[in-house]
Amino acid sequence: MSQYVSELAVSLNQADEDQLTQKHFKKISVDLNQGDGENRVFIWYKNGNKSITRIQLTHMEDMQGGLNTANYTKIEKNLNPDKAGKPINLWSFQGPLLSDIPIVEIDVTADPHNEASKFRDGWERMACDLTRVSTGKRVYLWMKRERPTYICEVQATDSFVNDTSLFQNGFIRMDENTNRGTGGAYVFLWYRHTTGYKEAIKDLQVSIKKEEYDSFEQSSFERVTLDLNKGTGADPAYLWFKKEGSDPVQTLSVIIDPNAVALYEAAKVQVIKKNVGKSFNNLCFYR
Repeated sequence: MSQYVSELAVSLNQADEDQLTQKHFKKISVDLNQGDGENRVFIWYKNGNKSITRIQLTHMEDMQGGLNTANYTKIEKNLNPDKAGKPINLWSFQGPLLSDIPIVEIDVTADPHNEASKFRDGWERMACDLTRVSTGKRVYLWMKRERPTYICEVQATDSFVNDTSLFQNGFIRMDENTNRGTGGAYVFLWYRHTTGYKEAIKDLQVSIKKEEYDSFEQSSFERVTLDLNKGTGADPAYLWFKKEGSDPVQTLSVIIDPNAVALYEAAKVQVIKKNVGKSFNNLCFYR
């Protein structure tokens, strides 16, 4: 039997579940709705010979254009049917590039106690909460790939003009706006994978003060040029990366739950304790 995750689906009710079971899909038994509302929402997957290599999430119309043009497959069912706001949808892609490493397992968590250890076991976490709640339990999708991967390049965008090009060149968008809730620009971070140790990024930092900016600039760090706080009125925040060092960065994500920080740090996740935007929004990475 094939080890690859080849298809994704979403169920919103028992009829959906029965239909997907008949089609030999497997259910991840964590309700995305967490009992809040009429629907029980589950993610399903099927194994096959051709693997999904990238998964994205959209929660606003402008996020969809680049995915459509780059031929991603949209899972039409809304992950957030019982709450107000715009639909939240999953997208998948089966890529041919060297950076497209097959996904062999997926999982869902709704408790930070169950999340932190997954980094150690080689899992990659989607940056955005699947339901985008502001309080209560946050639900995240995790992926495990066929072999170890490292991050070799990071970028940032404040518009959607270059989305298609970035997707076509193998980048993965972190689908959580660093300025969420601030009224600033829609700023998204992007990263690209490699299986090569030497070309991997070895360290990541964020500057929010001039003295930090100067220090990183003098310490062999390179700067991602876009201000992560653009349009918020807050002091500029920049992401910096370094390719010198010994331990390659395997995964990059964001923490918006203050209660998760200590748990992540206990699992040796590097938490950059500098709020990006005007709310609690800390980048984190594992190496």
